[in-house]
Amino acid sequence: MSQNKLTDTNAEGLSIVEKAQKTFFNRGTYSSNPPCDGCYDDKGTFCVWPVAVFAQAVVDGARIYPELKKLIPQAFEAFKPYETQEYPSVCTASKYFDGNKDIYFDDNAQIASAYITAYEVTGEKSFLDKGRNIVRFLMTGYDSTGEPGGVRWHIGKTGSNACTTSESACAALRLSKYVPNEASYYIDFARDCVKWVVHRLQDPEDWLIRDGVEYHDGQGFSVNDMKWTYNQGTTISALSGLYGITNDQWYLKEAEKIIRGVCDPNTTIFDRDTQPEFRYYRDNVYFYQLLAEGFADFLLFCGDDTDPKYAQLAVEQTKRNLVYIYQYLRDPKDGLYFQTFEIFRITPELAQEFDRLTGENRKFEPSEGERAKGKYEKEPVEKRPLVKTLLGQGGAARVFFQSARVVPKLN
Repeated sequence: MSQNKLTDTNAEGLSIVEKAQKTFFNRGTYSSNPPCDGCYDDKGTFCVWPVAVFAQAVVDGARIYPELKKLIPQAFEAFKPYETQEYPSVCTASKYFDGNKDIYFDDNAQIASAYITAYEVTGEKSFLDKGRNIVRFLMTGYDSTGEPGGVRWHIGKTGSNACTTSESACAALRLSKYVPNEASYYIDFARDCVKWVVHRLQDPEDWLIRDGVEYHDGQGFSVNDMKWTYNQGTTISALSGLYGITNDQWYLKEAEKIIRGVCDPNTTIFDRDTQPEFRYYRDNVYFYQLLAEGFADFLLFCGDDTDPKYAQLAVEQTKRNLVYIYQYLRDPKDGLYFQTFEIFRITPELAQEFDRLTGENRKFEPSEGERAKGKYEKEPVEKRPLVKTLLGQGGAARVFFQSARVVPKLN
């Protein structure tokens, strides 16, 4: 548990990025020794998703701190080994080899947004070109038939999900600002994405967005009812961005519904085994970072027009999660962060902290995501060394940078 108080939200994001760069960057790539969550081999090589989240954190921070601009070339050169030969700028999940078709649309939506943000920060057109290449690839994944509809989650699979579709919408909206002669094309695509997510995946009982539509071979499609923070955040961001462009009240009202759902501790997105005032998200920082961004985007684009109660919910939830993440997920030994909101799954000591906070009696339930992989996977989970991850640091840094748009300073 962190011993110091959080005062400057952006400064904490800067600290995480600088420490993580020193920890994970080596010889032109990101890796971990020992392997950790997000690695796909015993050498500690990361999948492209953690690299994308961290690259986005770097450019988020570089908006505020010019000294981070020197990290941008390193962070974005790290994508090169993942780039396919068939689709310009598009990345495979693992480093590319001839015949590698393991391409996720959601990974590439995150990468596209990172490239476009890098263009905003640096003015280097090559970043915009790469972002545009990927957005146009994402658009090929949209199923206009409506069955299942949405953007496919993988190039070789059938089925669509919320995060892929909403993240693709967000990337397209970012791009639309910088390619004015094509803007309507990208805005229309984002509109189709968001309407599919709301109409197909929103739960009418709590307004939360469900995970996606799954294909059952020969049996048609069904909705996966799981709810994650990132599905809510990306959809809020897309709805808010479209409201900012169109001033169409439908986007505002739909964003308000999701805001209400993600701030209600009685919904399934929270860990409901405690009393309502002690409930936090049943999730990880690498997912929550996109909801933190959603709260900030909602306040940016909708804050002046929404009912003040929704703005207040977004601010209060942002502040509450900031304090919790800093206090319980930050390791004071190195200033790096664990991943899970469920702190009783990190260490026995944090399980005791959870009990003191909530009045519950939760047993320590060690999480594999917080422990070393590779050769250590032969051991019981609780015996494996605790580790930090690139995905966790990228997610945590983004939580602070995005939340600083709402709560830049804390008393």
